[in-house]
Amino acid sequence: MPAGFDKTQPHSLDCSKDGSTYTLTLDKDSSNPVNGQRTFSLTNGQVGLVVVDTMASYSNLTVEPKTYMKK
Repeated sequence: MPAGFDKTQPHSLDCSKDGSTYTLTLDKDSSNPVNGQRTFSLTNGQVGLVVVDTMASYSNLTVEPKTYMKK
């Protein structure tokens, strides 16, 4: 996490897909977003978030097709 990251405050998580490349961005609209990319083939599955060795709370989770996402 970037310097000054406050885990006690709400954050946003954005995931976009282009072909087989997924881009995850934490706090996309902030002055210091955190980005990560992974490329893999995924033919089916389900939406979900997993945390390991920690606790997390999620609210306002929205899944939308890319054509409806705001730029």
